[in-house]
Amino acid sequence: MSATVAAPRRDAVEGQIRGSSLLLAGRLASMASNLAIQVLVVRALARADYGLFAYATSVVTVLATIVTFGLDRGLARFVVVFEEEGDLPRLWGTIVMQAGTILGLGAAAAVVAIGFQGWVGGSVVHDPRLAQLLAVMVLLAPLQALDSAAASLFAAFGRSKAIFLRRYVLTPVLRLVVAGLVLWTGGGVMALGAGYVVVGAIGVAVYGSMLTRTLRQRGLLADRSARSRAGIRLPLREIGAFTVPLLLSDAMFVVLNTSDVAILARTHGSEAVAGYRAVLPLAHLNQVVMNSFALLAGPLMARMWARDDRSGLATAYWRTATWVAVLTFPIAAVTVGLADPVVAALFGSRYEGSGTYLAILAAAFYANAALGFNGVTVKMVGRVWLVAGTAGAALVGNLLLNAWLIPAHGPLGAAWGTAATVVGYNLLKHLALRRATGVELLPARYRSVYGTIAAASLAILAGAVLDLPLVPAAGVAAVAAAAVLWVGRRELAVDAMFPELLRVPLLGRVVAPRQADR
Repeated sequence: MSATVAAPRRDAVEGQIRGSSLLLAGRLASMASNLAIQVLVVRALARADYGLFAYATSVVTVLATIVTFGLDRGLARFVVVFEEEGDLPRLWGTIVMQAGTILGLGAAAAVVAIGFQGWVGGSVVHDPRLAQLLAVMVLLAPLQALDSAAASLFAAFGRSKAIFLRRYVLTPVLRLVVAGLVLWTGGGVMALGAGYVVVGAIGVAVYGSMLTRTLRQRGLLADRSARSRAGIRLPLREIGAFTVPLLLSDAMFVVLNTSDVAILARTHGSEAVAGYRAVLPLAHLNQVVMNSFALLAGPLMARMWARDDRSGLATAYWRTATWVAVLTFPIAAVTVGLADPVVAALFGSRYEGSGTYLAILAAAFYANAALGFNGVTVKMVGRVWLVAGTAGAALVGNLLLNAWLIPAHGPLGAAWGTAATVVGYNLLKHLALRRATGVELLPARYRSVYGTIAAASLAILAGAVLDLPLVPAAGVAAVAAAAVLWVGRRELAVDAMFPELLRVPLLGRVVAPRQADR
């Protein structure tokens, strides 16, 4: 491989990992700020008003997804591909399609919520005050959708700092200010809803300014006369062929998140549902690192594929997967190895027994994260029907497992059914990755890291099965996590990725592999 090819590839992969690490730090900070915002909002509002606000926020979140019409999933991919091909008419057509769809459907939702407020309050939500709040907050749906679309564009162009500043600095700070003002002035739920809309509008305006500057830097706004002569071509066929099959993938996630609860509620009642659902957010912590890396990983895979750089795609895939697997392992060590004491400390004795569900679900979600972005990569190379096929198989399997396990075993059956579906679906996507791209299932270079992860996982699982006391269980989890981080540091190459850490006393010696390890 020539140095002229290797250097840009290495820069692209390292840039993606540095950017994803920045987004991970932002996400963690955002989680803390969201907790503070939640506390302020709960204290500022009466209990009934907070219920209205929570309901309206949920509706806005669903509407923000609907108004994209599914086009957002292909936005970054097509922008990357058309930029690599130099096809500016279709690149601009992709952006225009997404923005036009959001604005059009967002306007329709606003007309219904505002213009037919009485009908919504009397026939849809059966609460006039909720209808009034929705008439205010409905504008937040297209604003959030535009915000997500802009983030996808920044991800396609590798602008992680813009995403970090907008999503993890500006929005939390402004929302904290709004919540604080409502608490200080004694404003009600309508004032809070209006404040959130204003924050969303400010965010979109800031993103718009940043995006204009980015497009100009990349030469996409340089020659307006040439662009006007070339025109704008709407890639309806390409985007439609990409988006439609993914509806089956969406259906898979809907079923995965609802079928277990529906069957469990019907067969064992609401208390069983509470014992199961209470630990799901803790289990999903094993996806935090993966979700932070996903925004930039997809566009990078698409760019490698568009350049016909199969070796670069494989390198990018496994380096990113290794980062996610190693950084997530300490979370898995706690949520699996210390599941019972964690649940007891957070939820009390009423949820005794839910630690078992947490351990099962956390292990499955960690396994899903550790193998990397297989499904995302298959989508980015355009093999969406392959993804749809695996999603369909997983959907059927999930329904059959839940119908078999939950009536007989209650929440334990729900945990096993969901965990088996998550792991099985991930393995199917990994096989699809091999078929679609030729990426090895596990290259020799990374076997020492994943072998260490497997051994450490077995030690933690053994401790959980033996029901070790708290101190020995914590010791096993700590040693296992330390072993994974120590072995993984060579492949993570933290010293090369973040050379500034080498200047930190003691930390520099830890993150830098010995010369013999290289």
